Amino acid sequence: MRRLSRAQAVNLLLEHCAPTLACRMQPMDAVGLVAAEKAQAACPIPGHPTSLRDGFALRSADTATASANAPVCLPVTLTLTAESRLPAPLLPGQAVRLLTGGPVPPDADAVLGFEDVREEGETISLHAPVLAGQHIRPEGGDLPLGDIIAFPGRAITPQAAALLTRSKVVELAVHPRPSVCMFGLGNELGQPGTAIKPGCIPADNVVLVRGLLERWGARVLESRTLPDDLEAIGRALLNAPLPDVVITTGGTGRSRRDFAHEAALLAGYDLLFNGLDMRPGKQVFAALKQDGGRTVALIGLPGPPNAVYACLHAVVLPLVRRLRGLTPASASCALLKQAIRTRPGSEWIVPCTLDLHEGRLTAQPLIGEGPTLRALALADAAIALPPDRDLTPELPVELLASPLPGQD
Repeated sequence: MRRLSRAQAVNLLLEHCAPTLACRMQPMDAVGLVAAEKAQAACPIPGHPTSLRDGFALRSADTATASANAPVCLPVTLTLTAESRLPAPLLPGQAVRLLTGGPVPPDADAVLGFEDVREEGETISLHAPVLAGQHIRPEGGDLPLGDIIAFPGRAITPQAAALLTRSKVVELAVHPRPSVCMFGLGNELGQPGTAIKPGCIPADNVVLVRGLLERWGARVLESRTLPDDLEAIGRALLNAPLPDVVITTGGTGRSRRDFAHEAALLAGYDLLFNGLDMRPGKQVFAALKQDGGRTVALIGLPGPPNAVYACLHAVVLPLVRRLRGLTPASASCALLKQAIRTRPGSEWIVPCTLDLHEGRLTAQPLIGEGPTLRALALADAAIALPPDRDLTPELPVELLASPLPGQD
């Protein structure tokens, strides 16, 4: 197979992989998940007119003749608080004492604050006419019945879930988090959190992949190391139930101990692409397998952590967004902070730090001399740089990054 561009590979993956099958959940359990359909207010907020201040509800027509010389006096027949039920209609010539949030009785069309009337026992006197609608929040004034609160393709925020709950939405359709299994391949790797044998190194990719995927909204079922053994890798890939995505790191080269590609075929996966025209990531491959009407995607990544970080942003992040049900993200850019000369050949995926100053998002590539792993620890995202170009400061470059919470 010829090497595909990053864009071609991502388009192929998105074409073959559909969002997770929608299910219905209570709003409080749906925070962070993506709505599969619109969710509308099941009741208006408020459900009836309420008072915007402490005062008295009355009929404005009863105050039309009020003046300083001829005040209008109204008997107060009832006291209502925020938790009171809607009372009977207000009769002409009467008033009701209200606390903020209390229900305005039917036929009352105005609320007058305590400080604007004179109280004498259970009677109030008014010295000027009152305007209809004064200090009343109408039914649906905060949220009309049927207003759309959650939109398909967008993540449910905590505030949206709260409003859905307040508007008496019992449940809504959402896409569950896509499930992922991750395997770090290599005899030299030790499982993080366990005693590492002499001669082995802690499998940092297990931590890196799991952390990024969970940050992006996936559910990691397992993340562990496997030896460079074809049968062991094949057995792990055959385990049921299958997740939505399987990711391997390492074992994509051409040495006698690189079995990721062969094990995927052994486990019944069909190759989608093999090799990308980008660096790092020339040996990245993807394979698909059908499982009960759904498609399981296996992505084989190289082993070096900087390559894993770059390839996760370039290939896996768009796939996770697709599986979550998110609306396809528009290409985003950042302004390059330094001049770079890129070499001929393939697109270059570079970790970077980001800085937002006076509305301008800038990217500082983490390249050059110095420890590469330390630089990776500073990375906020990755940028895609075209080959064989003299890139100048302030030039817009493609940013490969997950949106901030609430901007999904």
